[in-house]
Amino acid sequence: MQYRREKAELERQLSIIARNTEVPAGVKERLEIRGEIAQFLKAGYTLAAVCEDESKPIPTDESVAWMKRVEAFLAHRLGKGYATLFKNEDGIQVVVSIADEKRAELLGRIKMRATRLTQFMAEMRD
Repeated sequence: MQYRREKAELERQLSIIARNTEVPAGVKERLEIRGEIAQFLKAGYTLAAVCEDESKPIPTDESVAWMKRVEAFLAHRLGKGYATLFKNEDGIQVVVSIADEKRAELLGRIKMRATRLTQFMAEMRD
């Protein structure tokens, strides 16, 4: 699945970030923020996978808690504008092909927010 490939790539990037200890302060801060965003993405991909598995309960509470943690992190580390943008669906198209409406809606919200986090990570590149 796409999420497994993206998750593997994030894990690879996290290991690179972990080895990068001798860098200038501003770059180091960006790397730390990217690392934290990558951890949030990894958790989001895990939630998306659970959501796609119709044999498992819909992870509503876990997903809401994840979204709140991400919003709090973004507001604290990057500013309230990033937290607001994280929730904004404008300009993001996601495809969800699950018959269960509640499951599909939650999966769409997770995917949209994961896309935003990917955009934020791209902004943090060197």
